[in-house]
Amino acid sequence: MEKSILAAKIKELRLAKGYSQEYLAETAQLSLRTVQRIENGETIPRGHTLNRLAKAMDISIAELTGSASAAVNNNGYIALINLSALAFLVIIKFPFISFIAPLLLWLYKRDQFEDVNEQGKTILNFQITWSIITTICFILIFAGMIHGISRLMPFRSGMGLGLSEIILIGIMFIMGFNVLMVLINTVLILTNREMKFWPVYRFFK
Repeated sequence: MEKSILAAKIKELRLAKGYSQEYLAETAQLSLRTVQRIENGETIPRGHTLNRLAKAMDISIAELTGSASAAVNNNGYIALINLSALAFLVIIKFPFISFIAPLLLWLYKRDQFEDVNEQGKTILNFQITWSIITTICFILIFAGMIHGISRLMPFRSGMGLGLSEIILIGIMFIMGFNVLMVLINTVLILTNREMKFWPVYRFFK
């Protein structure tokens, strides 16, 4: 289905339901700008975006697009964006750049496909949030090593671990958690299910 035809179809169905663009955006959990771009024919909605629009208007994907085959999605590319965050493992000394590779892949196709734009923002929001948390942990452990925090603030856990050791273990846990989240959400993406990232601060809205 051509972009302009699909755009007209979505607008027609929205008006037939009596929905405003604002209401459709809120119900479909999309930004108002996204709905406007779709209806103006500036972008092609696919995958999760089509699913959200269809669900919001209580219709099937086939009815929304005119044919089931038109609902081809970009799950493979979105999964690649998600997996690219693991590039930080190659240069493990700099895990706080885990969002760079996803950012570049997202920028490459965000204006072409709306599902890439929307899902990519979710992935980036998680990776940036995680990078900030990891960076703070690194600052704490380096401060402990260089300035002797453990001497100024003597602390030993029940297992005999000092402050620096505990922070280091925390960093390893955070890094492992990121890997786990990436792998779980890759499976969710490829099986056309909703991603579940946590924690996430919405830097991209």
